[in-house]
Parts: sequence; structure tokens; C-alpha cells
Amino acid sequence: MFTAILVAASGLYLLSDIDLFEIGRLRVVPTFFWPQIVGGAIFGLGFVISGYCPGTAVAGFASGRLDAMVTLIGVGAGSLIFAVIFPYIESFYMCSLVENASLPKLLGINHWLILAFLFIFAAGMFYMMERYERRHG
Repeated sequence: MFTAILVAASGLYLLSDIDLFEIGRLRVVPTFFWPQIVGGAIFGLGFVISGYCPGTAVAGFASGRLDAMVTLIGVGAGSLIFAVIFPYIESFYMCSLVENASLPKLLGINHWLILAFLFIFAAGMFYMMERYERRHG
């Protein structure tokens, strides 16, 4: 997924830089900073506990894995719980709105600097995972 994000971002910014695409026309989903931090942490905790992301859980379930089924039940239950408690947490959910948030805009630096950092970070992470898998695989 990280590779796909980097390729897509690089392509979009390249097309924008050579005036074949207007990056400002790209719809950016509004950012609600604190609610998304909390939601991402809860979502991520579920991934860590289960060992699955939604896509791999569906694939695992299709191959008969009971733990994948439990993960999918957890995803469904979490979604249902969120829907039920939403009226009570709506004020928190709607707080800290940042319209059209992007790292280049927020940090005030060129998009290629951010992409260069992300490519270096990704390469480092891929390298570390490869080393880990060789040692423990």
C-alpha cells in the first residue's frame, strides 16, 4: 500500500508540475485531526491484535481461517458500535476540522521534499523488514 501511495502521489505531482493535471481540482477528504488520530489508533490496535488488515482478513476468511472470521466480526461490531454511539460523540467527531489538509500546505514546503523523505523512509522500512524476515523467517 505504501508503494502504491508513493507512486500515485509522484505521478499526480509530476502531471501537475508539467501542467497536465490541476492538483487543486483533486478532491481532498476533510481532515478532522483529533478524531482521526483516535479512530486510527483504535483501528490500528485491532490490526495489531488480530494480525490482519481488512483485505487480508477477507482473504483469510475465504480460505477458511477462523481468526480471520473473528477479525471481520470485530470490524463489523466496531462499525456498528460507532454508528450507535455517534450521536453522543458527534461534537468530538466534528472538532479540529482542517480543510484540504496536505503536508506540503501544512508544512509550507515543496511536495518533492516530502515525497523524497517518504521514499527514503519507505526504503528504510522495506530494508528493515527484509532483514527481519531473513533472521526470523
